[in-house]
Amino acid sequence: MASSPAFARLKRALLRLLATIPAGRVIESAELAAALNVPARHAAYILSQLSDDERALTPWHRVVPKGGIFPVRETEKGRSGLQIRMLGAEGISVKTTGAIAGWPAQRWSPPDTYRATIWADETDPP
Repeated sequence: MASSPAFARLKRALLRLLATIPAGRVIESAELAAALNVPARHAAYILSQLSDDERALTPWHRVVPKGGIFPVRETEKGRSGLQIRMLGAEGISVKTTGAIAGWPAQRWSPPDTYRATIWADETDPP
């Protein structure tokens, strides 16, 4: 999947959409995938494979688990811990239960512009 032209287009679209999420707002990973008209596992895979440079240039940390609830065992370590700290710097706090405080007021909904995209039928421009 990672080397296909459709995957490259999907990754570019995902990165563009991430760039539009305002600071202090978040989107559920499933909603991000739905906005791009792809299965959630595709969007999750792309996010998990971002390079250090891509993570530094995009607000990947604004993509949160369903319901704004992080697994409690993940809130202090690894990428989830970093994500929670980055969200905190933007004014979004996460309770000790793993839930985003004040959920769902911080949710951001993307525009419907991507929802009709059919990735497999696209071709790269000449």
